[in-house]
Amino acid sequence: MEFMREFPDDEACLEYLWRTRHSPDGETAYCPKCDQDRTFKRYAMTQRRQSWTCLGCGHHVHPTAGTIFHKSSTSLHLWFYATYLITSNAMRDLREAS
Repeated sequence: MEFMREFPDDEACLEYLWRTRHSPDGETAYCPKCDQDRTFKRYAMTQRRQSWTCLGCGHHVHPTAGTIFHKSSTSLHLWFYATYLITSNAMRDLREAS
């Protein structure tokens, strides 16, 4: 299945959010505290709310902040899968209606 290849787990979904919302190259992003583009690093954390840290000032950026995923007890993988099912069914319905 196409979805499972692209998004096999929560980690892949979080990385997708990070890259699409903040850092296309996966490392450089805008730091609101430094007010400039900086290098960010993700440290291994046991907490549920993962973040990337600015190496210049230590500011944390949370990819899920300001989204429907923020503070959700539902896994990112399940959110992404539900979104995939809804959008793929909507596209199928549109094709059939044409």
